[in-house]
Amino acid sequence: MLNMLHIRNFALIDDLIIPWKPGLNVLTGETGAGKSIIIDAMNLLLGQRASAGVIRRGSSSAEIEAAFDICACFKTKEVIESMELDASNDELLFRRIITADGKSKCFLNGSLVTLNLLETVGESLVDMHGQHEHQSLINPKKHLALLDEFAGLGADATMMRQRYGDLKQRIATLERIIAQESHRNQRVAELREELKLIEQAGLTRGEDEEIKTRRSVIANSENIHRLIGESYDMLAGGEKNPQPIAGTWDALMHALQEVGRIDHGFAQSLREYEDIRYKLAELSSLLQDYLSRLEYDPAELDALESRLQTISKLKRRYRCESLDALLDLAEDMQSELDRLTGSSSEKNRLSEEIQLVSEQAGKLAMVLSQKRIEAANRLERNVQAHLRELGMDKARFLVSVQQEEAPNGLVTYKGKTWKTSSWGIDTVEFLMSANVGEPPKPLAAIASGGEISRIMLALRTILAETDKVPVVIFDEIDAGVGASMGMRIAEKLSTVAASRQVICITHLPQIAAMAHNHVVVDKLVAGGRTRTEISFPQGEKRIREIARMLGGDATGNISLKHAQELLALSRKSI
Repeated sequence: MLNMLHIRNFALIDDLIIPWKPGLNVLTGETGAGKSIIIDAMNLLLGQRASAGVIRRGSSSAEIEAAFDICACFKTKEVIESMELDASNDELLFRRIITADGKSKCFLNGSLVTLNLLETVGESLVDMHGQHEHQSLINPKKHLALLDEFAGLGADATMMRQRYGDLKQRIATLERIIAQESHRNQRVAELREELKLIEQAGLTRGEDEEIKTRRSVIANSENIHRLIGESYDMLAGGEKNPQPIAGTWDALMHALQEVGRIDHGFAQSLREYEDIRYKLAELSSLLQDYLSRLEYDPAELDALESRLQTISKLKRRYRCESLDALLDLAEDMQSELDRLTGSSSEKNRLSEEIQLVSEQAGKLAMVLSQKRIEAANRLERNVQAHLRELGMDKARFLVSVQQEEAPNGLVTYKGKTWKTSSWGIDTVEFLMSANVGEPPKPLAAIASGGEISRIMLALRTILAETDKVPVVIFDEIDAGVGASMGMRIAEKLSTVAASRQVICITHLPQIAAMAHNHVVVDKLVAGGRTRTEISFPQGEKRIREIARMLGGDATGNISLKHAQELLALSRKSI
């Protein structure tokens, strides 16, 4: 609820603080006293565009502040959190400063915010009805949501939005695949060509190092043959080595074994050297075998050089420093090729899913649409009944629920496709014909502010339990209304005020008498300046204000008695 409104240097207002109470708050006073100025200030605070013309003469700026209790305003807290502002405090302070150059600054709880953000938060807190633009119930974009709330279709609408979101997500994925198809086909061709070159080379990991080793062996074969031959001679004996290592080792071991026969401890130590003779024999066989395999075909060296050139050329082509890196790249290209060639099956799968989800969404949208049509008929009858009670028995209220077939619609039902949004296939708008013979028009096209306010009051009464906006302001709701009809309006305002805070500018004593908080607006002249001031009449002062509004002598016995009776009757109603 709105706790306080503080206005400084705005039009006729010098410095004004207005405390508000729960329930019904009324503003009364003579015409031109400044009641509408207060509402104008509220409109500016809630996001209406401003000009330097609103600044009080002699001042450099105008400032408007409002403090709201948002303890139970969960929607407002969600909006604040979505804007990354602190929503932990149960009090929300709006502040707007308009300077002489026509610019303004907006604040929420001391944080500088944009005007659009201020307006968004304000829409979740206050609904304005009358001569101003801040009217959610004449905004067609809000009508579908209000109809769903009236019909209790919140869960159905949420399911529709989820299904629509699933459908849009799949369509976006499919469109991305299709958009990339040309590029993908080109890339597939490139990958296949590159992989073909690598596959034709028949590369294996470590192959290049093996080739380099073999090439080195061939290039140094004569030296290797000499060294191996000399080593074999030293080991096994030959023309150049009459005392081979093997024979010398046998003689050595024979001598030491003689020592071992004398010293058994030494013999034990010799045992771990006994297999060396066998190792020497194995080494001799290894050298013989190596010598027998040392021969090679002279053409082999050319083949090895050619193979190394092939590997080197491929490494340069793909900018790889090693053969392993080249083969890793080939594996990556193969993985990409598998993924890209698999996208056709992904495309087919998505197309089938889209068709299925489209049909499911279509069935859900049709069921939801039928429920909305039935609810629209009930809402029409209810509003019509309330309008008759408010003196608009000639008026006709209609709820238009329309669907539009579209060849490229997103949802399908029984062979037809429909223009769709996240809300389903329905477009909802409230229409009104204020007089017999006139065609229904959108609520925004109705010229009379009083008629608009009464229509809104009827809707507010019906939607009191479903619409969650905590503060409702009615400006001049009683325009052109007599005393008996004023009492009916007062009763309906009281009904709305039972579940939310209502602020109302009125000229009717019946409405003023019903108020929980009565604010009188006066225009005073002092020091050559005119300014607007307020008071909160109680007791006799309030009786006299009601008597004045009755149109009689505010101090006459008849007017005072009538005012007392009206207040007494209103207290019983409250």
